[in-house]
Amino acid sequence: QLAAILKEEGTQHWSTIVDIQPSGSKPPIFWIHSLGGDGGGGFFYYRRLAELLGPDQPSFGIRSPQEPFDRIDLMARHYIREIKKRQPNGPYFLGGFCFGGNVAYEMATQLVEQGEKVGMLILLESSPPKTVDANAGFNANAALYSIENLYENLKDFVHQDASSQLAALKQKSQQWRKRIQNKLAPQQEKPQLKEVIDMSHYPKDYVKYAETHWEAINHFVPRPFPGQIHLFRARKQPLRSFNPTFGWEQLVEDRVHVTVIPGTHESMLQEPNVQVLANKLNQLLAQSHGLVTGSTRLAA
Repeated sequence: QLAAILKEEGTQHWSTIVDIQPSGSKPPIFWIHSLGGDGGGGFFYYRRLAELLGPDQPSFGIRSPQEPFDRIDLMARHYIREIKKRQPNGPYFLGGFCFGGNVAYEMATQLVEQGEKVGMLILLESSPPKTVDANAGFNANAALYSIENLYENLKDFVHQDASSQLAALKQKSQQWRKRIQNKLAPQQEKPQLKEVIDMSHYPKDYVKYAETHWEAINHFVPRPFPGQIHLFRARKQPLRSFNPTFGWEQLVEDRVHVTVIPGTHESMLQEPNVQVLANKLNQLLAQSHGLVTGSTRLAA
């Protein structure tokens, strides 16, 4: 009987908006799922961060529908309709880690086109797709960033044991070999997801979500956004990265606010690094809430 009830309930409703930390009086933050809907890591990235933002800051997650979208613009349009059921009017606070950051960016762009206000756009370790040349316009800031990043990689390397160092060198040599091969004979086809991400940790039922989202991000062409981006990036980045804003300045010009957090892409949202992230984000949220409150008073 319990199985029949659970089966019936499972087919009745699939909520796009899920609670992460639902209590509080401040404007909520809507965090977009990572690659694969709410599988393959899902909202794990946001749970500890949401706790550290405090009991008065609500956080909700947006997960993929049962039939995932293969286009970012359609995905964003659907998610906007869903968050407006929870919050009919702006300002809207949006955030996303990695893949989710690109969806949040498109949502913010569409909301502005609809005449809505975006309170804050929070990108966590998220870079625009390959349609944007992240290393265009190499300048003094990019050179300084590259030197700092090289130092972080070398510091991490010397603190590893011999076996880890050997594995890291083998991995780097394979990556460089592939890059040289692509330079000599460029591949016309997009790389397969399994060539970029280890899918072994993904739940079986969510592999199709990850593959569909990978298709979506590979065809996504982001448009200019008139607002500000708050980019939180890890201190250590791949050596091939030469741009401190990951290329977002090509879309929003000088309206990229970069905050560097200790750790790597994977560990930035884990203890103890996530505490640094939460403190920095809380400061920015306090400023933004003040501006939003002030503008609301003026409108009233």
